[in-house]
Amino acid sequence: MRIERLQLDGFGRFDGTVQWTFGPGLNVILGPNESGKSTMQESILAILFGFEDKATEERFRPRAGRQFKGQVELVRGDEHWKFSRDFDDHLVTVTRRRGKDNHVLYQGDANPRGRTDDLVAYLDVLSDCLAVTDRGLFQRTLVIRQGEMSTSIDETIRQLLSGSRQGDYDTVLTRLEDRFFGLTR
Repeated sequence: MRIERLQLDGFGRFDGTVQWTFGPGLNVILGPNESGKSTMQESILAILFGFEDKATEERFRPRAGRQFKGQVELVRGDEHWKFSRDFDDHLVTVTRRRGKDNHVLYQGDANPRGRTDDLVAYLDVLSDCLAVTDRGLFQRTLVIRQGEMSTSIDETIRQLLSGSRQGDYDTVLTRLEDRFFGLTR
């Protein structure tokens, strides 16, 4: 599964409507601090799972009178799933398209702080698409946050720069230092 498109209407630092389209393969989002990378990631979680508490919802709410909505489109095989959420009234619509067939799978109130039959029906649809209905589990298994991969990425970059998969320059430097100190004792 991959994210194909994200659209936000007044979410956090994004005033008005913004949209991103992602291609197949790895998509890297680069930008300076405070440019909205983390907000973008939070918006995807909020569209899929809603806001767990009112304080978080208020943190991302736009200025008065602005729309507060989001859409994320996911691709899985030949299926295109679109999750649309209006954060003001928790109205969620989920559609799935296969070829030319487009079906609304869910439309209703999917407030994660509620206990309605609508929420249960939404979680069933979410499970069909993602195989996960718990935000925490989704974050721990499918979300890579900024800084979480820096160690393995740094090691891969060092290996590429040194031209060796057997030992990067840090490893070679450590070995040379050990030999030097062994010879000069």
